[in-house]
Amino acid sequence: MGLRAAVVALWAFSAASVLGQQTVTFEAAGASESDLHRELELRVDGESVEIEGVARAESDWQTLVYVDMALTTPGPVFQLAEALSEQLDLLLAAGSLEIVVAAPQARTILPPTRDRDLAEAALNRLATSEEAASALVERRRLFSSEREIEISRARRQTAAGGGGRESELEAVLQQLATDAIRDEAAMRRNQIDEIVSFLAAREDLRREAASGETPDSRRHLILLADGLVADPLSYYLELVPTAGALAVEAATMPGLRPVAKTAAAFGWTAAPVAFAAGEDGDGVRIRSNDVTVGFTLRFNRPLSGASQTVEEELGLFVQPDDWTVAADSTGGEVLLNEVAIADWIERLPRRFEASFEVPSSATAAGTFDLSDGAAERGINAPTVTPGAGSPDDVAEVRLRRAFDGELDSEFEGGDAGVEVVASIRI
Repeated sequence: MGLRAAVVALWAFSAASVLGQQTVTFEAAGASESDLHRELELRVDGESVEIEGVARAESDWQTLVYVDMALTTPGPVFQLAEALSEQLDLLLAAGSLEIVVAAPQARTILPPTRDRDLAEAALNRLATSEEAASALVERRRLFSSEREIEISRARRQTAAGGGGRESELEAVLQQLATDAIRDEAAMRRNQIDEIVSFLAAREDLRREAASGETPDSRRHLILLADGLVADPLSYYLELVPTAGALAVEAATMPGLRPVAKTAAAFGWTAAPVAFAAGEDGDGVRIRSNDVTVGFTLRFNRPLSGASQTVEEELGLFVQPDDWTVAADSTGGEVLLNEVAIADWIERLPRRFEASFEVPSSATAAGTFDLSDGAAERGINAPTVTPGAGSPDDVAEVRLRRAFDGELDSEFEGGDAGVEVVASIRI
């Protein structure tokens, strides 16, 4: 099978629509089932859809804890395990618990269970960080070591009477930082792909097991992957004098929208964990402070009837992605500390579940708008349609993994006429 034929085949497989009867969970403080059944309005891709029923989602919740060990330091892993251990009775009263770690490949260390002893043992194992060390931490340690070696070498040469080493050292350090940021981007892409691939594989199994039954929406995803929201530029700015020139590299770090769209399209309510920034034992900070990264595109266009050009500039400044995009897309919430985790688990049985028929015209990962019509109630619901098929991101991940880089050469485009100039604003 040729590359283009495989592209079409895999896209068609990944985009296959589920449609039919669907349910979705949401929060509506101070409301009752009868109130919501009367007041709720639903639009899918702008089309009005009838709400067929509303009920409390009091039980039978499936809790999936996904910890990316490759991009997370031991501290947050311990915090999460401790917080879940303290809420274990409430969690198991609401439903089952499953724990998956990615180091870097995802694997299950606790299959879905309501057995307290098994769950407690798995959380203890997680708390002691027996699974793996953070590859992201190791990469930054390597950079720090290489940096110290180059600085020491420059000092020895200066002491021996070899002047003019400063500019050469700056160039070497900048190249080391460039290589490190590119490695971090590759790690992040790989781990984002791993989450998307895992959720897609899980959805395939769920569809097979459902056998035409209405999909269960009482599923929430507690996700810990600090490195996916780290801003590498703020880290390297402190260590490399010319790191500002790396802004363009940092601005190309993969974003979180594939995770958000995939989780929402497959009916998960995401509760990403984002503890306060900290350092590991060697002082390597992973969750960096936010830095606004910007760049300017300069387009050189010939003047009409003349050979000279005019320069037009468009400044683009963006904040690094955070977990809000995943929480908002799925009707979830970003959990910032142990108190927020406890509150989230305690609120699970108070969520509502609405049932509806997915329109045949619905697009995969399309727009989902659930409201009370008068907008008098605060409703926290997904903004991406569940059950209308797999988002394009799933096909892209499967293609990327199937062809291992061939797509880059197949679809790469030129950059003629565009100059990218880096700048930063803190």
